[in-house]
Amino acid sequence: QTVHMIFPREWTVVLFVLLSSSLVISLDFHSDFLTLQNTTLLSETLKYYTSRDHLAGSQFDYETAVYTKNKLEEYGLNASIEPFQATVSKIPHLRYVHGYDNKTGFQYTASLKEEVFQQDPDDDTTVPTYHAFSPSASVTGELVFANFGQVEDFELLKKNNISVHHKIVIVKYGRIFRGSKVFNAQESGAAGVLIYSDPLINGELKGSAYPNGTFKPNSGVERGSVAFLAHCPGDINNHRFVNVCLASGGDLSQPFYPLPNRSYPLIPSQPLSFNDALPLLSALGGHSSPFLESSTGVTHIGPGPLLVNITISANFERTTLWNVIGRINGEIEVDRHVLIGNHRDAWGRGALDPSTGSATMLEIARGFGVLLSNGWRPRRSLMFCSWDGEEQALLGSTHFGEDNELILKEQAVAYINMDVVVDGLNGSLSVSATPLLPNNVSSPDQQFLIEKSVRVLQSSY
Repeated sequence: QTVHMIFPREWTVVLFVLLSSSLVISLDFHSDFLTLQNTTLLSETLKYYTSRDHLAGSQFDYETAVYTKNKLEEYGLNASIEPFQATVSKIPHLRYVHGYDNKTGFQYTASLKEEVFQQDPDDDTTVPTYHAFSPSASVTGELVFANFGQVEDFELLKKNNISVHHKIVIVKYGRIFRGSKVFNAQESGAAGVLIYSDPLINGELKGSAYPNGTFKPNSGVERGSVAFLAHCPGDINNHRFVNVCLASGGDLSQPFYPLPNRSYPLIPSQPLSFNDALPLLSALGGHSSPFLESSTGVTHIGPGPLLVNITISANFERTTLWNVIGRINGEIEVDRHVLIGNHRDAWGRGALDPSTGSATMLEIARGFGVLLSNGWRPRRSLMFCSWDGEEQALLGSTHFGEDNELILKEQAVAYINMDVVVDGLNGSLSVSATPLLPNNVSSPDQQFLIEKSVRVLQSSY
């Protein structure tokens, strides 16, 4: 599939203002900078990053690190690969989901596979469908539908006297992070979790599906981590991780492998396609749905009479990962840093997530390199950061933050994240920012092109 890259012009204004001492000077260089951007190079870079699967810790993951470093050096930056050790959740030894009703004789074993589309010669990912950091377990229980798996969903079930204790919970993707869905189910006493994609949200009931459109086909599965990243991101074997997690409520006395229970799940989970979820949803009896939202194929929510078994044999491994850091020293405030970054690892080829961001970041670096060769210097220092292991548990960026904690606290000015800069669903720019940045991003008297697109994360402060 051809991906047409459009350079995010608005971000460059923000970068130049953060890097420069004078708005007038920054806009002069900004104008020069935009003329340097080459969409052909963007496409070539994207094609390289997406030429093979690159799970964190894989051979091609390492090769993309070398490629990124070499490109940054080619563009005139000082660059280095910074290897580090981390525990990753590799492809499981076993994944199994089976539903059955002994009274009716109904049985269904989920395929746990995606359809391969012959129209796309690159549709050949070798990465099976799984949740990173789901523990090894084999659990069986009555199935209960719990909507999006939000806290209020479990509260509504409880209000209607519907227990999920020792049950298998099935929930839809959306609204909140998948790890938080598993956390909420675990806190409510569930034995296991299935998460599927409802075509009403981003699938065939929304519009034309891949390979003929941009929406997810019914056989599509969202892979991802179910680590409790809202509580504690990073490497489970890092001593600072343990100290932080203990301080935030973890309990290392719990007899499991050896993860604080506020950081990684104790119960197994598995992602499903809608094709695999529908037979299970259709076999549910019990209560009528108390949820206001419509859910495809859901009329009753259980518990049961369907019983479901989830069996996972996980595969955790201590391995080497590779951050890549490129640097441009500032002319005046050398010890003040603006960071621009994106993760590099992916669940498959990673065309959108993260490689649109990785390709764009390298093109920005190339533009700055040309300006450097023409005598320009930023007032402040600039760092280009290509993180590894983000899809697992924000491993690379967390490791960098832990190793450079004092420097970042005292010298970092701002961080601009570039994960998924193109998604193909619409042409609008979406910007999220901490409360410190909105005026810098959207002030009309500074000629910025962003209008009504800033979402301030006030709720986190």
